[in-house]
Amino acid sequence: MLVIKALFRSRKFVSALTALVGSVAVVLGFDEAIAAKLVTAIITVAGLFILGTAAEDVAAKLGSPDGDS
Repeated sequence: MLVIKALFRSRKFVSALTALVGSVAVVLGFDEAIAAKLVTAIITVAGLFILGTAAEDVAAKLGSPDGDS
């Protein structure tokens, strides 16, 4: 599970995954508009995951007694 979390924290991996999914969708015959919506959805989910991770980091830093983690 830690490996999966580490991968999704990588913006390079998320970008590559998005490009791959979009390319596969077009090759499989999806309309380009549908492929664009799919890529947008993936980017949105990845962005929310990154924001959630950042919020956890801030909460951990604010919760430590000396302000350092």
